[in-house]
Amino acid sequence: VPCSARASTMPTSHQPAPPQPINGTVYRSLSEQQLLVLSYLDCGFGALSVLACAAIIGAAIARGRLRHPEVYPVVHLSMADLLATTCLIVSAGLHLTGHNDSQPSLLCAYATGATTALFVCSFGLTLAYAYQVYLRQRTASRMAFEGDTGGGMSDSDGSGGSGGGCDSDKGHWKALAAIGVAWAAPLLAEAGLLAAATAHWSSAGHAHTGGGSGDGIICSSCLPIFRFDQDPCWPADSDSASPRMWLKLAFLIPLLCVLLGCCGLYWLAVRHRDLRDRRLGSLTAAQADARRQMRRRVALFIGVFFVSWGPTFVLGSLSLVLSEETADKFFWLYILQAATAPLQGLLNTVVYGWQRRAFLRSLLQQLPRRVSIAAGFGGDNSRYASYKTFAYST
Repeated sequence: VPCSARASTMPTSHQPAPPQPINGTVYRSLSEQQLLVLSYLDCGFGALSVLACAAIIGAAIARGRLRHPEVYPVVHLSMADLLATTCLIVSAGLHLTGHNDSQPSLLCAYATGATTALFVCSFGLTLAYAYQVYLRQRTASRMAFEGDTGGGMSDSDGSGGSGGGCDSDKGHWKALAAIGVAWAAPLLAEAGLLAAATAHWSSAGHAHTGGGSGDGIICSSCLPIFRFDQDPCWPADSDSASPRMWLKLAFLIPLLCVLLGCCGLYWLAVRHRDLRDRRLGSLTAAQADARRQMRRRVALFIGVFFVSWGPTFVLGSLSLVLSEETADKFFWLYILQAATAPLQGLLNTVVYGWQRRAFLRSLLQQLPRRVSIAAGFGGDNSRYASYKTFAYST
């Protein structure tokens, strides 16, 4: 055989070895070069989100607005995005530094578990923000119905109230409770799920149906990607599908629920806005413009969520029904996911923060210390004023 022919048949560093049959099946999983590309994309786009979220949090701290009703929901959302994206970068960095063992790494499992839990926290905080928009639009609609300008407003829970301060205080505490649940529930659920999966892997003896680079399969538990069904990198016991399925559903189900919940809450908020406008009668040019802006902003909120997580949801859904034999055919979808999901933090800081006039006004305006403290801790007049501002500017 000529030397040139022999060279063409030998794998090089740029031409990975072709997949070898494992248990009679050729698994065309992602190659080492493809996984490296995804890792670099996660780190690069994730760094942009980290900087954007840190800017929001830093500005709120520097201006002393962490407790302001217009600012703290955005700060909580930015904090969740910051922590989640940081964990994603750490996971991708572990993969880049050589944690490609054929055995699952507990360090990588904890890093990817934290990434999943914190992104689900971000989903929940997105839903909590939509819930707050709905509460404030409903409050403003009731005020218009009762003809009040500050008193005699119904409670946000539907019972009668004695004044605007009472209603706004209840709405404030409901918003805080939603934020607390959005933080606590995903972290506790993911901790339990991760503990169960770790125990399962340990009991399975970390056995795999394949794993070395000589098999053409790169098994890395560090890089958080959706692996398709019949993945040879999972434990090779009869129950291996169960933890694999639950780990995927623990991310995909909250993602779908938040998407549907946000659409429903924003639809209700717009409906209350329309009811209020009809009760007020003719609108001024400024009020009509604010109404159009609210509709555009709501569409932008939902659109950003679709852009960030649409490719991820599609890829995760495909991984539930298709086998690992077809994984490399969807590398373009992996690329799209790695380019959009890490950008969630950056996009959220823009649409929920810097593009909202009410947020900028609350963040930048100079307030006397007494008024500032009242706005943060629940003074009736300042809280009511913030509700009016939010209702007309959201």
